[in-house]
Amino acid sequence: MLALFEIPPKTHDPAKHLANLTASENLPKAIADKISELLPDIISYGFNEHIMTDYGDEASYTLPWDIFTKESASDALKSAQKCIQGAKEIAELKKKADQEKKEQNSKD
Repeated sequence: MLALFEIPPKTHDPAKHLANLTASENLPKAIADKISELLPDIISYGFNEHIMTDYGDEASYTLPWDIFTKESASDALKSAQKCIQGAKEIAELKKKADQEKKEQNSKD
């Protein structure tokens, strides 16, 4: 999603960058609203979750496969599918907004 609007940063926690993007005055409201709708899912699977899935919990010496369950994996998959669908919708909204801007500029 970020790559549609700016050079994406090297991060495992894009939520803060997406949240900042939604505050941009140049971002169409429909896009900002869609990003805001997805933010809770993006936040819940950010950097901390990434570390836990790759390395486990060092504090309790718990391996990743001992932390996560079939249910948590299913929830993560559903969240990812929702975000992918949302990203597709955002791409379409961006394409439409760019086309409208181009048409408006050609009228001016």
